[in-house]
Amino acid sequence: MKKNRLILLVILLILMGIYVFLTLKKPQEKDADLIKLNPDRIDMIEIWDEYDTVKLVKSDKGWEVHGVLVWDADSLIVNSFFADVVAAKYPISPVSNTPEGLKRYSLEDHEALHIRISAGKQSTHLLFSNLGKAWDYFRFADQTEIYQVKSKVFSMYFPEMSRWRNPLILRIMEEELESIEVKHLLNSYVLTQDSSGWKFKDSRQEFDVLFNNYALTKIISILQHFSSYILDTDQNEDMIRKFDEPIATVWIKTTDKKTTKISFARFDENTSMMVKDDDFSIIHHVSHDTINRFTRAPQAFQEAPFF
Repeated sequence: MKKNRLILLVILLILMGIYVFLTLKKPQEKDADLIKLNPDRIDMIEIWDEYDTVKLVKSDKGWEVHGVLVWDADSLIVNSFFADVVAAKYPISPVSNTPEGLKRYSLEDHEALHIRISAGKQSTHLLFSNLGKAWDYFRFADQTEIYQVKSKVFSMYFPEMSRWRNPLILRIMEEELESIEVKHLLNSYVLTQDSSGWKFKDSRQEFDVLFNNYALTKIISILQHFSSYILDTDQNEDMIRKFDEPIATVWIKTTDKKTTKISFARFDENTSMMVKDDDFSIIHHVSHDTINRFTRAPQAFQEAPFF
């Protein structure tokens, strides 16, 4: 019995040795860095296709989107780009190395997504496509060899400003708020904060707002992260004229004695427009729910919170 076990053990060890030997002898696919530039020195990212162009520039304040407007870039999408593109690797064996492959893999100039990453005078220009696969295909701009990269670039980093700009319009924390004055079509009121809490006042009544009141919480919540993903910079007179009689106007006073004014007007059945501090060079589009937060009846501010 012991002899049989010993034979089985020897056979097992031989099989394990053969497996290790074959594994070590198996040729390994080598990977290379997609971008060989120093990430800390990268100062410009240009992305374009047949229809749109986005240009990101690194300034002393951080990354900015440059175009019709100069806008702070969304740090989350920029960080993702560095992780998925700048730090990416790819297998160095090409899937195609003939000029005909450019058409087959949709990597001709007019079809592909172009990305040029610059660090001072050095730059890398890449073209990306995706044929419904898990990974993208790409080539270097001056080459016909086509490779696959282990990430999705084509569908993630398209050149639309809404994808890259920071959508934040306003960010005021509750402890910074002194008062919120609202004028809308049905009423006008003021919410005031002092050491004892929040107070509501309009032309008919005045009362303390209970801690964690839902209506007040909804207003404070949006002021802490007021964002808009759609904006107009080529607005017309009809759009601006709608602000002559706004749906609502809000004045936000902070403890540093600054006042921010936001005005709302209807755009269509689904969205409304908003301008900040009467700056009509930029009109933001927001949901009707945004306005509804400010136009609630006084009774909403008297309700006890739900726990």
